[in-house]
Amino acid sequence: MKGVPARTAYLQELEEVFAQFDANGDGKISAEELRSVLSSLGEDVTREEAALMVADIDSDGDGFIDLAEFVEMNRALQAASTDEEEMAAAFAIFDLRKDGKIRAEDLQQVLVRMGRAGSQLCSIEECRRMISGVDRKGLGHVDYDDFKRMMTPLVLP
Repeated sequence: MKGVPARTAYLQELEEVFAQFDANGDGKISAEELRSVLSSLGEDVTREEAALMVADIDSDGDGFIDLAEFVEMNRALQAASTDEEEMAAAFAIFDLRKDGKIRAEDLQQVLVRMGRAGSQLCSIEECRRMISGVDRKGLGHVDYDDFKRMMTPLVLP
Protein backbone atom coordinates (compact mmCIF):
# COMPACT_ATOMS: atom_id res chain seq x y z
CA MET A 1 0.00 0.00 0.00
CA LYS A 2 1.33 3.39 -1.00
CA GLY A 3 1.89 5.94 1.74
CA VAL A 4 1.84 3.37 4.53
CA PRO A 5 5.27 2.97 6.12
CA ALA A 6 6.57 -0.58 6.41
CA ARG A 7 6.36 -2.06 9.88
CA THR A 8 9.72 -2.28 11.51
CA ALA A 9 11.24 -5.58 12.55
CA TYR A 10 11.07 -4.31 16.14
CA LEU A 11 7.32 -3.71 15.91
CA GLN A 12 6.76 -7.06 14.20
CA GLU A 13 8.64 -8.79 17.01
CA LEU A 14 6.57 -6.98 19.64
CA GLU A 15 3.37 -7.96 17.83
CA GLU A 16 4.46 -11.61 17.91
CA VAL A 17 5.27 -11.44 21.62
CA PHE A 18 1.96 -9.66 22.26
CA ALA A 19 0.13 -12.46 20.43
CA GLN A 20 1.79 -15.03 22.69
CA PHE A 21 0.55 -13.14 25.77
CA ASP A 22 -2.93 -12.69 24.25
CA ALA A 23 -3.95 -16.34 24.60
CA ASN A 24 -7.57 -15.91 23.46
CA GLY A 25 -6.67 -13.64 20.53
CA ASP A 26 -9.05 -10.82 21.47
CA GLY A 27 -6.41 -8.11 20.94
CA LYS A 28 -5.80 -7.39 24.60
CA ILE A 29 -3.93 -8.94 27.51
CA SER A 30 -5.90 -9.61 30.67
CA ALA A 31 -4.42 -9.95 34.13
CA GLU A 32 -5.04 -13.70 33.93
CA GLU A 33 -3.24 -13.99 30.59
CA LEU A 34 -0.31 -12.01 32.00
CA ARG A 35 -0.26 -14.22 35.08
CA SER A 36 -0.29 -17.36 32.93
CA VAL A 37 2.69 -16.22 30.84
CA LEU A 38 4.67 -15.16 33.91
CA SER A 39 3.88 -18.49 35.55
CA SER A 40 5.21 -20.36 32.49
CA LEU A 41 8.42 -18.33 32.89
CA GLY A 42 8.77 -19.48 36.49
CA GLU A 43 7.41 -16.32 38.12
CA ASP A 44 4.87 -16.98 40.88
CA VAL A 45 2.48 -14.04 40.63
CA THR A 46 -0.82 -13.75 42.48
CA ARG A 47 -4.00 -12.60 40.74
CA GLU A 48 -3.77 -9.33 42.66
CA GLU A 49 -0.16 -8.75 41.59
CA ALA A 50 -1.05 -9.46 37.95
CA ALA A 51 -3.98 -7.03 38.17
CA LEU A 52 -1.67 -4.34 39.58
CA MET A 53 0.83 -4.94 36.76
CA VAL A 54 -1.91 -4.55 34.18
CA ALA A 55 -3.19 -1.39 35.89
CA ASP A 56 0.32 0.12 35.77
CA ILE A 57 0.54 -0.41 32.01
CA ASP A 58 -3.13 0.21 31.12
CA SER A 59 -3.13 3.88 30.07
CA ASP A 60 -6.74 4.01 28.83
CA GLY A 61 -8.21 2.45 31.98
CA ASP A 62 -10.11 -0.39 30.31
CA GLY A 63 -8.53 -3.04 32.54
CA PHE A 64 -6.47 -4.63 29.77
CA ILE A 65 -3.18 -4.10 27.95
CA ASP A 66 -3.69 -3.42 24.24
CA LEU A 67 -0.95 -3.53 21.60
CA ALA A 68 -0.24 0.22 21.76
CA GLU A 69 0.17 0.05 25.56
CA PHE A 70 2.37 -3.04 25.20
CA VAL A 71 4.60 -1.28 22.64
CA GLU A 72 4.86 1.84 24.81
CA MET A 73 5.79 -0.27 27.86
CA ASN A 74 8.54 -2.00 25.89
CA ARG A 75 9.90 1.31 24.59
CA ALA A 76 10.03 2.66 28.14
CA LEU A 77 11.82 -0.49 29.33
CA GLN A 78 14.28 -0.24 26.45
CA ALA A 79 15.00 3.43 27.27
CA ALA A 80 15.57 2.53 30.92
CA SER A 81 17.95 -0.23 29.85
CA THR A 82 19.91 2.22 27.68
CA ASP A 83 20.10 4.69 30.57
CA GLU A 84 21.42 1.91 32.81
CA GLU A 85 24.06 0.98 30.23
CA GLU A 86 25.18 4.61 29.97
CA MET A 87 25.33 4.88 33.76
CA ALA A 88 27.46 1.72 33.96
CA ALA A 89 29.79 3.06 31.27
CA ALA A 90 30.19 6.36 33.15
CA PHE A 91 30.93 4.50 36.39
CA ALA A 92 33.55 2.38 34.59
CA ILE A 93 35.47 5.53 33.61
CA PHE A 94 36.08 6.31 37.29
CA ASP A 95 36.43 2.69 38.48
CA LEU A 96 40.08 2.48 37.48
CA ARG A 97 40.79 -0.77 39.34
CA LYS A 98 37.63 -2.39 37.96
CA ASP A 99 36.62 -3.53 41.44
CA GLY A 100 33.31 -1.69 41.72
CA LYS A 101 34.73 1.15 43.83
CA ILE A 102 35.68 4.74 43.08
CA ARG A 103 38.31 5.98 45.51
CA ALA A 104 39.66 9.51 45.96
CA GLU A 105 42.83 8.54 44.09
CA ASP A 106 40.76 7.27 41.16
CA LEU A 107 38.72 10.46 41.08
CA GLN A 108 41.83 12.64 41.14
CA GLN A 109 43.50 10.64 38.37
CA VAL A 110 40.44 10.83 36.10
CA LEU A 111 40.00 14.56 36.74
CA VAL A 112 43.63 15.18 35.84
CA ARG A 113 43.28 13.06 32.69
CA MET A 114 40.15 14.92 31.67
CA GLY A 115 41.97 18.22 32.04
CA ARG A 116 39.34 19.56 34.40
CA ALA A 117 41.72 19.85 37.31
CA GLY A 118 45.42 19.61 37.90
CA SER A 119 46.93 17.94 40.93
CA GLN A 120 47.38 21.43 42.38
CA LEU A 121 43.74 22.35 41.69
CA CYS A 122 42.23 19.16 43.07
CA SER A 123 44.20 17.79 45.96
CA ILE A 124 43.71 14.28 47.23
CA GLU A 125 42.02 15.78 50.28
CA GLU A 126 39.51 17.62 48.09
CA CYS A 127 38.82 14.39 46.22
CA ARG A 128 38.32 12.60 49.55
CA ARG A 129 35.78 15.24 50.55
CA MET A 130 33.95 14.76 47.26
CA ILE A 131 33.91 10.99 47.78
CA SER A 132 32.71 11.29 51.38
CA GLY A 133 29.88 13.55 50.23
CA VAL A 134 28.53 10.72 48.09
CA ASP A 135 29.66 7.68 50.14
CA ARG A 136 26.49 6.89 52.11
CA LYS A 137 27.93 3.80 53.75
CA GLY A 138 31.05 5.57 55.03
CA LEU A 139 33.40 3.03 53.47
CA GLY A 140 35.79 5.55 51.93
CA HIS A 141 34.73 4.88 48.37
CA VAL A 142 31.75 5.31 46.07
CA ASP A 143 30.09 2.11 44.89
CA TYR A 144 27.75 1.82 41.91
CA ASP A 145 24.62 2.45 44.00
CA ASP A 146 26.14 5.64 45.45
CA PHE A 147 27.18 6.72 41.95
CA LYS A 148 23.69 6.13 40.51
CA ARG A 149 22.09 8.04 43.36
CA MET A 150 24.45 10.96 42.73
CA MET A 151 23.95 10.93 38.96
CA THR A 152 20.18 10.45 38.93
CA PRO A 153 18.42 13.80 39.03
CA LEU A 154 15.91 14.43 41.76
CA VAL A 155 12.42 14.22 40.30
CA LEU A 156 9.98 16.60 41.93
CA PRO A 157 6.21 16.12 41.68
